[in-house]
Amino acid sequence: IRLLADEAPQVNLALSLHSAIQETREWLIPSAKANPLESLGQSLDYYAAKSGRGAMLEYLLIDKVNDSDAEVDALAEFCQERNEYSRSNNAKDVFVNLIPYNPTL
Repeated sequence: IRLLADEAPQVNLALSLHSAIQETREWLIPSAKANPLESLGQSLDYYAAKSGRGAMLEYLLIDKVNDSDAEVDALAEFCQERNEYSRSNNAKDVFVNLIPYNPTL
């Protein structure tokens, strides 16, 4: 994300977040262990400051996995922190693309 901000700040960023709770992210995305939420948030803030753009956060909404009140609260807090930073740097807000999970039978 930082490299993108440095080398191609005109490119829009979409990030598969799927949870703002680290444990849930790691269950959904095993590689998330290498990118803790705090570090990810700092990278998104860096991208916003360098590019002036807000990232699109992709969130696959899965029944009884990442749709609890705690998950929603964590997502709202994560976004609020990013948006506060973005606004203080004259950048655009992040936004969330909620994708309803559609299981196949």
